[in-house]
Amino acid sequence: MMSRQLKNNLCLALTVFSFTLISSLLLCEWLIFEVAVALCRFPTLHDDSTEVSRGEDAVKNGVGGLRVMLIADLHLFGNFRGHWADRTKRESQIRTAFQASIRHLRPDIVFILGDVLDEGKWAPPDQFERITRRYRRYFVKQLQGTDVEMHVVTGNHDIGFHYDMSEYKVARFENNFNTTAVKIVSKRGINFLLLNSVLMKNDSCFLCKRTVKKLEDAKNALNCLKSKDRKGKCDDLLRQHNLLEYSKSEKQDDISSQPIMLQHFPLFRKNESQCVHADWSSMNLNVSKPLKEDWDVLSEKVSIRLLEMFKPRLVISGHSHYRCDFTHSQISEDKNVYFKVLELTVNSFSWRNNDNPQILLLAIDETSFKYSVCSLPRESFQEKILSKGASLDKPLSVFLQDPDLNGDDKVRMFIIYLLARQIGEEQQGAYGRLSSAEIDSYCAELEASGCDIRPVHYIRKWMSVNSMGSSASGGKKTVPAAHGRG
Repeated sequence: MMSRQLKNNLCLALTVFSFTLISSLLLCEWLIFEVAVALCRFPTLHDDSTEVSRGEDAVKNGVGGLRVMLIADLHLFGNFRGHWADRTKRESQIRTAFQASIRHLRPDIVFILGDVLDEGKWAPPDQFERITRRYRRYFVKQLQGTDVEMHVVTGNHDIGFHYDMSEYKVARFENNFNTTAVKIVSKRGINFLLLNSVLMKNDSCFLCKRTVKKLEDAKNALNCLKSKDRKGKCDDLLRQHNLLEYSKSEKQDDISSQPIMLQHFPLFRKNESQCVHADWSSMNLNVSKPLKEDWDVLSEKVSIRLLEMFKPRLVISGHSHYRCDFTHSQISEDKNVYFKVLELTVNSFSWRNNDNPQILLLAIDETSFKYSVCSLPRESFQEKILSKGASLDKPLSVFLQDPDLNGDDKVRMFIIYLLARQIGEEQQGAYGRLSSAEIDSYCAELEASGCDIRPVHYIRKWMSVNSMGSSASGGKKTVPAAHGRG
């Protein structure tokens, strides 16, 4: 018969194991995303302006310009590729990260740059409907009760590549995701041109021919927004793009800016060797390998035509699953550069495609724009936490000295540790709050390894203010504002 002492020891061991497992899962499946996103911010648009406020007045008055959040390549699972357990994990990550980004970043408008689905091109009607319901639950539902708009661009996994698409697949996706082959979205004087780049192949397919006509109409509609005379044909074009009432409610000068062009396929580039701020460290990419037209990028002919037709201020795309900032130069016959445009290719938002998913944050007004990237926790970082049992009884130095973790990972880990120690003290646990000298020591160690510790300074400031506010309000706690490094 088992002795009482042995039973007690087994119960204690099981309790400790369960607590460690639950706390590690809670950290990796929720808290780590909250911390990562809360430390991101939209860039300050003008150097002489104050930092973007998160208050309601700032949102109403447009302080810092329009705040645009862009994500790409979600690849929500179907039934053919991927195990159900993998689907559960990946989509839990996507859902939690999106919820945290809406809550902390408070964008004015969100764009998803295609490949919302992984198997939309193959899915039979019942399966397509199930995946669409998951999309609505993960994304659309999170925006209910907010003023945030969301728009979707069509990708090749949503309807198939050019050779595999059909009118039925295109119509099915457009009807369920409220999009079209060519769509203009205008908000606060900023024009966004959303394109179905799968339909941009320069051939005689009837869907592509129909899209060419829509491109001409969109060009004329954008010209109508600039025109003082908006009667007759202009009224029809603006009504077609749901812009008629908008054009009447806004000042003409506020809606005449050149468009931001949004699409799934990047514009033509020969290879990735000219990418700036590229991030393909986890993809073993050969940057000098030629990119295939109408597969990796749009064809050169179509790309030139789009640039000449719309002369966009900025182009933003997805599809590649990694980040690339690339400047297109349009050359005239006399070999002079007569305009340049920056294209930002957005990293995938799914850990299935990349170890380091990202969100593009764009602050923009009628005359200027700035952007930053919000990097989400690397999956290798989450696995490292789970493998080492990241509970409070583990030395923090195990993580801060790990050569496989980058600076962002180490700073996030320290902030999680710092907040956990504070919570432990508040709940009268065994672990007290870190002293100022201990925090300074850790900060010095982080700085010595090349980390940017500005987010730690912000958290320390919040903790100090929150402590004073708690004392004054009888113990009530506040939540830190979405702020920090971008």
